[in-house]
Amino acid sequence: MRTPLLLVAVLSALVSTNASAGWLGSDCDYTATRSARVTANGISHVTVIARAGTLEIEGRPGATEIAASGPACASTKSLLDEVKLTATRNGSELRLEVEIPDDLLMQSAALNLTVTMPRGLATTVRDGSGEATISGTGNLDVTDGSGALTIQDVVGNLSVKDGSGSIDIDRVSGSVSVTDGSGAIAIRRVGGSVLIPRDGSGGVDVTDVAGDLTIDSKGSGQVSYARVTGHVSVPRR
Repeated sequence: MRTPLLLVAVLSALVSTNASAGWLGSDCDYTATRSARVTANGISHVTVIARAGTLEIEGRPGATEIAASGPACASTKSLLDEVKLTATRNGSELRLEVEIPDDLLMQSAALNLTVTMPRGLATTVRDGSGEATISGTGNLDVTDGSGALTIQDVVGNLSVKDGSGSIDIDRVSGSVSVTDGSGAIAIRRVGGSVLIPRDGSGGVDVTDVAGDLTIDSKGSGQVSYARVTGHVSVPRR
């Protein structure tokens, strides 16, 4: 059974006369903080559903809780009230979810979310749009719509499915799999193998891989690699 957790939800609906350039344009005039804190005791897997807005996830050595917070922004006060951050625990799994209405029409809404947690937790990320930075997790599974994606210090394996935007991956102890629509891909310092089942467009640069490098399908863009210990298989151009 899923048991919703009571969150520390600070809904301080502050009116801003000028929207920040980091939001979704000049229509985003109302802001408020959303936050949640949950003890990490007994949690081995975290799922983050982020949707619109920037996302930062950091695993920290010695952390004892999972904390999520950030400013929500909307073009109207009533829409701002519908932008929420929820947490649900199911046994050893915690789900953090940003809720934003789907039918925005001509309105704007987002939540710039920062999550901190103990280092090495297995993590699943589902992100809609906006820049994302993730570091210090265990096994990591990322599905990202659009926006630059930076991933560092993964203790385990990494799987990425990305629509558009650059991807920068550095220091993964296990293997890496990346399926990408468009945007440059840079992958460095991988303890296992690197597999790219499909890449639509954009350059691919891979260096310092202890295992194999395999690219099954490549659209436009140059492929470069260096210091790959295992077998290399890339499409001929």
